[in-house]
Amino acid sequence: MVAEMARIPWPEAPADAEQHFAAVRSAASAAAGEEYFRTVYAGSLAWNVRDQHMARNVEEIAEHVGRQSGRPGKVAVWGHNTHAGDARATFAANRGELNLGQLMRQRHRDAAFLVGFFTYTGQVFAAPEWDMPGRVYDVRPALPGSYSDVFHQGGVPAFSSSCVATRIWPGASASLGWNGRSGSSTCRKASGRATISRRAFRTSSTRSSSSIARAR
Repeated sequence: MVAEMARIPWPEAPADAEQHFAAVRSAASAAAGEEYFRTVYAGSLAWNVRDQHMARNVEEIAEHVGRQSGRPGKVAVWGHNTHAGDARATFAANRGELNLGQLMRQRHRDAAFLVGFFTYTGQVFAAPEWDMPGRVYDVRPALPGSYSDVFHQGGVPAFSSSCVATRIWPGASASLGWNGRSGSSTCRKASGRATISRRAFRTSSTRSSSSIARAR
């Protein structure tokens, strides 16, 4: 069905093109869901199937945006860190898992930006187990020495920062974000372990920089 729908000539009118695109992707999602659950029941690595379909959706959306606008499409994806980060930098890679962030980095190299968000404490709505009702949990304070702890002790309530790191594989880079007022920090990554200079963060957090993306 998906292949048949894809062969239908693409409508020229923008509104019709949007409806056509939505129908094609809906059909593709239904087919992808069937493949995913077949993989789950077979006991195979269903995680990879899921994130590969996520990557395919992103590519299709970017292509659609480019077709509609006449210039290369750009897509912003909001996802959980386990999907949006690069699996190669985590223990997931040891299990043979890949994810959306890794696939985007491998396909688009430096044109793909993976941005992580941090917080020190607060509240989150989550469920204790799959298929169970969610509730509000208190977030424990960040671990001593972690990025979140260092940012918190820096004294800047909110900021966003661009962080240059030593690349531990081709195409890898690190970026750190804290939404709100501007600040800057220095960090380094070596031997797979990330560290941050607390002194440099404290002394530079009051200065604005052209590399800082401010959020108002």
